[in-house]
Amino acid sequence: MIVIVFGDISGKENIVVASIIAPVLFSSFGIIGLLANMQLLMNEMDERKVATEYGKEIQAIPFGVLRFVFSGLFIIVAIVQLTTVY
Repeated sequence: MIVIVFGDISGKENIVVASIIAPVLFSSFGIIGLLANMQLLMNEMDERKVATEYGKEIQAIPFGVLRFVFSGLFIIVAIVQLTTVY
């Protein structure tokens, strides 16, 4: 963002945009995959583990929703940066 605000990027917009889009795609899909795996691990907990405080707390976390919320935040930041470039 510092390069966009303070740097002279005229004629180099495509390079700056590529440096925004690539990390956003990697991080968004990475967050979705990571939290999907966490949800699968949570679903595989046995009844003894679920009965503990840890099990109760981990069962209360909405991993299915959070993966889209966190990846959506990355995308919103990218949209703000892209509107600043153009």
